[in-house]
Amino acid sequence: MVDLNETLSPASIELSDTDVERAQRGECDNPVFSVLERNVGLMRASHPKSHDARDAFADDLIKASPFELDIQTIIATWAIGLKGQQDRFGVAREFSGPLFAVHALYDYKRREATEGITSGFIRTGKLPDAVFLDEGYLNYAKQRIAFIAGEMTRLSVYMDGVPDAMDEVTRLAGSERIEDKQRLKELLDYSKAHKTPILSAVRENVANSIIGLSLSLDR
Repeated sequence: MVDLNETLSPASIELSDTDVERAQRGECDNPVFSVLERNVGLMRASHPKSHDARDAFADDLIKASPFELDIQTIIATWAIGLKGQQDRFGVAREFSGPLFAVHALYDYKRREATEGITSGFIRTGKLPDAVFLDEGYLNYAKQRIAFIAGEMTRLSVYMDGVPDAMDEVTRLAGSERIEDKQRLKELLDYSKAHKTPILSAVRENVANSIIGLSLSLDR
């Protein structure tokens, strides 16, 4: 499988309603989506009896590498994972953990060296000391995480109208200017019209996953 974005530069194109509506129906053209779809059971396995399915999923992702996780693919994945699961607020960590770990840590150009690093992190949540002596590999992994963070910014702009809605809403709420009050109303109305349970779940789940990875790489 070819990498869909060799430079991994975050896309600057804003999401359209059509993009998001299609993704929320679980529709996706990304070749790796077939791997994700096959593991819908793992997405919903909140209390797994073993880690066998998780490890098999990680192996499947490694075999499918390199792959890109654009925001439409992530939304579509969460959509099928949460379908019919009204009491759920996100997919299981047994699924999201390996998904982002393989995307960030496995370098298909350095297969043997990075496969062990990736599988070890999925099992233990820790990286070997040797990783922190390899600046090239650290930069590679951080770039992969930065790409996901960029895709999440695209989602935030779609959901809230701005990249950092909390800061903007706080600023506007403290202003007495008429134009700021109008802008605040516009942002709140926009957000109300664009938020859905699936998009909210994506934002929270993905943030938790990539923050943990980022912290592990910045020790």
